[in-house]
Amino acid sequence: MAIVGDLDRARPTAVKLLGRRLVLWYDSAASRWTAMEDRCPHRLAPLSEGRIEPSTGHLMCSYHGWQFDGSGTCTAIPQIRDPRAKASAMGSKRSCVTSYPVKEEQGLLWVWADPASKEAAESAPTSAVPEGRDPEGWTPRTGG
Repeated sequence: MAIVGDLDRARPTAVKLLGRRLVLWYDSAASRWTAMEDRCPHRLAPLSEGRIEPSTGHLMCSYHGWQFDGSGTCTAIPQIRDPRAKASAMGSKRSCVTSYPVKEEQGLLWVWADPASKEAAESAPTSAVPEGRDPEGWTPRTGG
């Protein structure tokens, strides 16, 4: 999906996976890369245009300030003042963003297209260079 060295841990990045718009971002609270649907459930604004909130490490929508953790759970809705109403709204499935399994290996970020495939993603081999092989001795080839 992406070369980790090309990504900025301080900013979300818009990508497409099989026609789906996703946002890649570094969840500093969990110390891991995250992939989520690139739309806020509130007003469908692109989350890739948001920012990483320094105080929480969560992704903040630029439109109304909703925040999401790496699992897609809504962690902040600044417009709601009442604590009970806020807890109810943030706990609703309609306030969540679909997150996708991610695996970082050999400097590459792999994203699985099925949000429900976390176990498969964790056990799937992803190595671009087989373990124990020396990539220095390889000769790159292109089509033609």
